[in-house]
Amino acid sequence: LPSENLVTLDGITLYHMDHAFGILSAVPTSIVKDVQLYKSNFPAKFGGKLSGVVEMTGKNGDFQKAHIDFETNEMAAQGMVQVPVMDYATILLSGRHSLNTYLARNLYKTINQTPPFINDFIQTTSENDVTDNPTPEITFWDTYAKISLTPTSKDLVNFSFFRSQDIMSANRGDLNAFSSREWIWSNSGLSASWFRAWDKTFQTDLQVTQSAYKINQDSSAVEGLYGASDQASRVKNSIDDFSIKLDNQWDGIKNHSFSFGYQFKKVKTDFVEWHPQFARILTHGIEAQQNIFYLQDDWQISDHLKMRPSLRITHFDLADKYFYSPRLAANYSLTKSIQLKASAGQYHQFVSNFGYEFPNYIGQLNWLVNDNTVLKPGRSNHYTIGFNWNGKLFDIDMEYYHKQSKGIIEQINTISAGNVIIPALVQRETKSNGIDVLLHHKNSVFDGWLSYSYNSSKINIPAGAPYPLSGETPHSLKAIAKYTLGSLVFAVSGYYTSGTPYSLPLIAEVGDGSYILTAPLNRNSERLPDETRVDFSLNYHYPAPWYKINLGISIYNLFDQQNTWYKNFSVQDGQLISKDVNKLGFTPTVFLRFSF
Repeated sequence: LPSENLVTLDGITLYHMDHAFGILSAVPTSIVKDVQLYKSNFPAKFGGKLSGVVEMTGKNGDFQKAHIDFETNEMAAQGMVQVPVMDYATILLSGRHSLNTYLARNLYKTINQTPPFINDFIQTTSENDVTDNPTPEITFWDTYAKISLTPTSKDLVNFSFFRSQDIMSANRGDLNAFSSREWIWSNSGLSASWFRAWDKTFQTDLQVTQSAYKINQDSSAVEGLYGASDQASRVKNSIDDFSIKLDNQWDGIKNHSFSFGYQFKKVKTDFVEWHPQFARILTHGIEAQQNIFYLQDDWQISDHLKMRPSLRITHFDLADKYFYSPRLAANYSLTKSIQLKASAGQYHQFVSNFGYEFPNYIGQLNWLVNDNTVLKPGRSNHYTIGFNWNGKLFDIDMEYYHKQSKGIIEQINTISAGNVIIPALVQRETKSNGIDVLLHHKNSVFDGWLSYSYNSSKINIPAGAPYPLSGETPHSLKAIAKYTLGSLVFAVSGYYTSGTPYSLPLIAEVGDGSYILTAPLNRNSERLPDETRVDFSLNYHYPAPWYKINLGISIYNLFDQQNTWYKNFSVQDGQLISKDVNKLGFTPTVFLRFSF
């Protein structure tokens, strides 16, 4: 699950990564210097998540000369400035703002098929629902700033700031029935870091970070000319994350590289949800602290064998106990080109995310601290085995994985005799197995990637058969080809993925021709159609002595394939009616980049 992955930018934890319903990343690629991706088996200095890590390092400004970069397309414009200060400091400033949200509005109108009285997991519908599409107002922006200093040849000091925000509002209806929605969600964070290389064998990295995430969702509906009836639903969620982290590396013993450190972490979450059909307001607010210690040894046992034993220990104050995360990874070189690899490890998660029985375009946004009463800390055991082969023209990487997790959150709603909803949170156990294969063709003119993934992920419940985890795709095939011809770069990508599972809701009549749709106990019993898509892009690079211009066009879904995003459900004559809500079809965009 995406919520089980740790995503950081300069140490700032990011809790939501999208702009405009997933069309754009909240972090522009132009500000990213380096990305470290760990699908599993991540080093002991990382923790607090059950699956993987995406560690992004932002660019430092140029210490030698100033730069100005500008980029625009139909959706947004972005500018970036780099200014050196003296000989030992530099400042980088970047900002992006939505221009024309035509694509996002079209996407919203496509996916917004639901009646006005909708909460993400409770849907009330009647025969007289307003059906006209709203006109949404969509705005998003993000900003990034970084100050870098090198007071000595052994020291590097960085101060980073990041913030992104999306605002979407939509009104629909007429004098007889009117409804409105508003969503606001944002990431923000600060980090200060000091890196020092004390000598050739010992280095230290001290980092202080503060990050925050907020989401407000408000939906209201008024029936009648004078607002005779009013219904409103609200969801508010926030998370504040403060961390002090000290990482050390010592290479003083031959064939060993020791990593060790300490981290203090304080996280506070607040969650409030209300719907007219709820028997009570669902609330959850709590603060927790963690004290973390870790030790890791990268041990070169022989010319062929390398092992990485490690241990991460977390004291979680709400449980008043220590959580131990032992991990072991091994690599064995059969030849200079072929390596065998295997790993095993245990991981814990203390801040969890939960989605809805009827997820919509916003996705799973809500975060809660595991309070050790209603919600126990999550735990997973990972096991992997595989190999990689590095050839002159091709690289091949293959890995089999098995993962057992405990503590995945689901929301269960029951309908009382008075037709009111009684919400509750429960935790489940999951089991995942799969295989990932990646083939990479290396060439200065033609680059190509081909990947295949098989995945089986099931949720176990106390009474009943296991059912697929939301988002499970048994088969996924992706191919990317890039061809360079002088100043032109052509790229084509193709995708095939199995359809994801979904649940058929249950119907309950509440009177006056209105119904409640809620999730069944037998979830994810159905599956969406398989998805296929081809994308294309053409990029022209015009070099000049003192400036650069990139002009290009990209086409999403070149052959206009109809791919189902999710199912929208309604009731007609007491019967459940489903309608496919499709993803974007043929969508061309033009972009321009200018820098000097």
